[in-house]
Amino acid sequence: MKSLSYLLIAVVITTSLSCGSGKKHISVVFTDKVEGRNIYSVIFADGKVLDGLYNEEIQHGLKTNNWIYDEDLTLSDIPNVSLKELD
Repeated sequence: MKSLSYLLIAVVITTSLSCGSGKKHISVVFTDKVEGRNIYSVIFADGKVLDGLYNEEIQHGLKTNNWIYDEDLTLSDIPNVSLKELD
């Protein structure tokens, strides 16, 4: 589980660096644990907040810009999309 948390941090840092202009700035905040899994809130620059997202859901949203709730989502379900393609 620890490696997934580190992966999430790496993805968020990469996204922040890729976006540069700040138009897509988000904050990811740890909020709780559910059945041993960390859940996070994602706060967008426009004030929109998504609560209770798992690491995989956040990675999916960052890579596809399609924010979904799916507790069964796995890393292999996330499309291989370059973050630069989202700019």
